[in-house]
Amino acid sequence: MKWTRARKLASIRHFLKFLKENDVLAGNPTETITRALKEEKDPAVLFKNEYKALLFEAQGNSRDYAILPTFKGCLQPIDILG
Repeated sequence: MKWTRARKLASIRHFLKFLKENDVLAGNPTETITRALKEEKDPAVLFKNEYKALLFEAQGNSRDYAILPTFKGCLQPIDILG
């Protein structure tokens, strides 16, 4: 389910719940609608050989070559596999 739909459904649910609590509606028809579960995405990882390839490509550009080790320092150890 797209998250815009989920937000709209949540708004409608809340509004109908308000109407039910204030005795405008007898029931809330959205109570039977199940919510979609958020999809879990696998983390993106950088393998050691891919990191070394990036370093090799950046050798001609000192700025890029300096940024890559800094970037590696920001990664969790699990993010660089090899």
